[in-house]
Amino acid sequence: MYPGVISGFAAFLVYANTFSADFAFDDNRAIKDNLDILPETPWTQLFSNDFWGTPLTHSGSHKSYRPLCVLTFRWNYWLGGLDPAGYHVVNVLLHTLATCLFVRLSCLFVSKPATRLLAGLIFALHPIHTEAVSGVVGRADVGSTVFVFASLLTYISHCRHRDYRPTFFPSFIYLALSLLFSLAAMLFKETGITVLGICALYDIFIVHRLFPSFRSLFPASPSLRRLAISLSVVTSWALVLLTFRIYSMGSGLPEFATSDNPAADSPDWLTRLLTFLYLPVVNLFLLIFPAQLSFDWSMDSIPLVESLFDYRNLFTLLFYSSLFIISIWCLEGLKLSSNKKRLFSNCVTSPSTKRVTSNGSLKGKPTHNKPSQHLPSVPPDSSLDIVVFSSLLTALPYLPCSNLLFYVGFVVAERVLYLPSSGLCLLLAHGSALLWSRFPRQRVPLTLALCILLAAFSVRTLSRNADWRDEESLYRAGIPINPAKAWANLANVLASRGLPVDAENAYRNALRHRGNMGDTWYNLGCLLQDGGRYEAALGAYREAVRRRPRMSVAHLNLGMVLQLLGRRVEAATVYRHAADIDNSGMKHPRLQVSSQVSALYNLGKLRHEDGDFQTALDAFREAVVRAPTHYQSHSLYNLLGDTLSKLGRHGEGEKWFRASLNSKPDHVPAYLMYAGMLARTGRTNEAEQMFQQAVQLDPRNSTTLGHYATFLIDSGRITEAVEIFESILEHRTTPKRRLTPPTLTGC
Repeated sequence: MYPGVISGFAAFLVYANTFSADFAFDDNRAIKDNLDILPETPWTQLFSNDFWGTPLTHSGSHKSYRPLCVLTFRWNYWLGGLDPAGYHVVNVLLHTLATCLFVRLSCLFVSKPATRLLAGLIFALHPIHTEAVSGVVGRADVGSTVFVFASLLTYISHCRHRDYRPTFFPSFIYLALSLLFSLAAMLFKETGITVLGICALYDIFIVHRLFPSFRSLFPASPSLRRLAISLSVVTSWALVLLTFRIYSMGSGLPEFATSDNPAADSPDWLTRLLTFLYLPVVNLFLLIFPAQLSFDWSMDSIPLVESLFDYRNLFTLLFYSSLFIISIWCLEGLKLSSNKKRLFSNCVTSPSTKRVTSNGSLKGKPTHNKPSQHLPSVPPDSSLDIVVFSSLLTALPYLPCSNLLFYVGFVVAERVLYLPSSGLCLLLAHGSALLWSRFPRQRVPLTLALCILLAAFSVRTLSRNADWRDEESLYRAGIPINPAKAWANLANVLASRGLPVDAENAYRNALRHRGNMGDTWYNLGCLLQDGGRYEAALGAYREAVRRRPRMSVAHLNLGMVLQLLGRRVEAATVYRHAADIDNSGMKHPRLQVSSQVSALYNLGKLRHEDGDFQTALDAFREAVVRAPTHYQSHSLYNLLGDTLSKLGRHGEGEKWFRASLNSKPDHVPAYLMYAGMLARTGRTNEAEQMFQQAVQLDPRNSTTLGHYATFLIDSGRITEAVEIFESILEHRTTPKRRLTPPTLTGC
């Protein structure tokens, strides 16, 4: 018991410094910008949206279906809102639980507590886990691993009850629990479904010692018949889960940017093949020597292997040669074990208890092999079993992320190694135990080496946790590996902190490393626009739309700058083009649609200012029709009402003024424009009430006070108007004007 307790305590302790960390990187999109974690969002929507809150049927969906993980985010929000501490605490607790379950799993293969403790400590302290534990979105991997371990433990219990105490009920309960845990693992993260393959192969190779041959497929004994039933149930369940997963994806596969996985987009098949064969080597190196870690490995972090003469092919060859040798050793061991098992079975079932009479007949009662009343586990400390099981734990969960079966949206991601690392941890602990037993004179240096390893892992994990404490630290740490993306993200952080000079330098550093990043050009344009450098911002936005022609928010801001420069005809053309862009397959559909609605709003406002009220009305009506539910439409409703009023359609206009105030009761411009319409139609008492409500909401704003004073002058109340103008001069407030509504997505 103590190995699990000590390992779990170490897992908790080494990540305790993440409790004060902020949200970082993908946490913002998965949590802060995800409407699915809000209480007002129906919880059933979690099962129709992807991990980022986008409908799975949308062409721009990532297709990552993890509703149980999002549900835990929702619980966190219900308990503490957007306080990051609670989210980090849950991640660390899940890592602690995963460590304890891993130690419990190792008990089935390792007899010595010291070896179990070593395996548990390596898993608890391994630096490769920092992204999964310190980054909140890594909860998908950690939570899935918890249920994978639970599924394995219950399936192993099913095997023991099935083969050594073949009563139906306990065996069925354990099998049902294993299948249920596999479903939970898949709903935390897609790779959790691989636990069913691990269970099946464990049953075949480790429990039944079946040598992979055609002859082994034919059940010839009650044990093999029970195995066939279990495998049939597991296989059927796997097909059900796969069918459900494919159905939930909708009609299309996810689309990824070229920068996310450059090898997948390479036109040369040899480059794709060599690069994807090399990537497992990179992942293995990160597991063995996790010195350099990064929040992102996309773009040019790992250069493509484009030639057979690339020296990295030697590492690929060495890696697969080693795998081949290990596979041969395992197969030979399974063959030998299978032969021994058949020989033992024949000896046990021979009629040795019967006596032969003089006439050759058999005398005495035949014996039967009764099942044992105890539940023996797999023989502990079997190198063959440990190597086979460790290989299954490492290879099967990694295979869907390897790009060897199908393309995924990354080349390397540290958090996907959380579960595969467990196999390597078990293998390393067993190898150390073998060295300990076979070389007694070298135990002191071996112990010292293991202590140094655990200490190094602890220090590296603690220092890496410090990188994850905030986004600036994280991105600065990633500059050596992925300079383009790290500089670009760092620039966003610096800009949000009010450091425009540092932010501009960071943007330009990013573009020097990779000049085709449309998002970075757009963000640079926002920075320049906020600084009043409109011509420079215009150039940045033009680069953004050249790199990403369907980026509607870049077109929107391009139109805004053109309007600020007095180029109103060009601005109107750009707004119209932004609204007409095809948004299918876009990575951020909410941002895309909101930007298009804002473009229509700005187009209508521009035409409204030019006096072309009918064209403005058409733009506003189109915006209302296309506005999504999350769009804050109060400014749109307000101008639509004013446009209808200017066209003499006061009844319709009043309806939209009221809609604006219902949408945002403290929206002062709606009170002012509504009051103006009421004044023009002779409803002066109602108009004055609206003006007074506007003044009450914003009593020091000169625009609000000026409108009210003008109304008083028109009503013949000169003295009151003079008092208000004097108040304006006293406060010296400056009117605030906006070209775009508050919902503008961009600068």
